[in-house]
Amino acid sequence: MANDGSDVEQVVDLEVAADHRGSILGDHPTRLQPPQKMFESKLLHQMRNFSVDRPVFIESESSLVGRRQVPAAMWKVNLPCQIQLCLTHSIVLLVQTSLAPL
Repeated sequence: MANDGSDVEQVVDLEVAADHRGSILGDHPTRLQPPQKMFESKLLHQMRNFSVDRPVFIESESSLVGRRQVPAAMWKVNLPCQIQLCLTHSIVLLVQTSLAPL
């Protein structure tokens, strides 16, 4: 059976759009962050096929990702929920993402 994407969560990856590795790892060593308008365009590109009938997950540590500002409209519709990972799982995810190809 073909995957129509209905079983995949809708996730906005702010760090990918901002070319940033998050609050712990910071800037990419080989890439500069895009200008603000490009950052916003990358966010729109990620969300272009999202369904309005399904939840969208956005990590919300801060309204800044590096030196890029998350658009205020994204925060206005955000209904907070908290997802916690155990420390071991968090460390595994951090190591996997930090060792990913730049």
